[in-house]
Amino acid sequence: MDNKRFFCLGKILKPFGYKGQFIASFEIDNPEKYRKLEFVFVEIKHEQVPFFIAEFELQKNDTAIIKLDYIDSLDAVQEITGSALFIPEAEKIEDNPKDSNIRNLEGYLVIDNQFGKIGSIHKILDLPQQLIMQIFFDEKEILIPLNADFITKIDNKKKILHIIAPEGLIDFYLA
Repeated sequence: MDNKRFFCLGKILKPFGYKGQFIASFEIDNPEKYRKLEFVFVEIKHEQVPFFIAEFELQKNDTAIIKLDYIDSLDAVQEITGSALFIPEAEKIEDNPKDSNIRNLEGYLVIDNQFGKIGSIHKILDLPQQLIMQIFFDEKEILIPLNADFITKIDNKKKILHIIAPEGLIDFYLA
């Protein structure tokens, strides 16, 4: 296998039903970007074998129910269970730097362009509407939407997140 030519999306976890569908888990940050894939390579005996995707239903927990052409029985799925799923490296969809690892920012220092240092992200709250940064400033809780539009820079080496908070939001929590 030439790893330089392929990008690993995840692996086949287990069969789903008896008509050749399976559950796959993704090892990437944003599987939604790959929803419209037409084909995928399945690693079989250390070789990447191409298959067209017949069905692809993304689930909430970074898994998907997938059906590949010519895999049409429970036995066929069991033969490839545990196999890695790949796409050609050239088909990899690059992340917007503002979106990369946005859920892994706990502990990052948040600096607002007007307010300055707010504090470190204590927790990322995953609410149905959006992600929220929970930050404590002098023991007061500040909640700021974790929205790519508010982020101006992410410094992963120094663990600093630069933002432009909505006007008046920080003052609201500190009043």
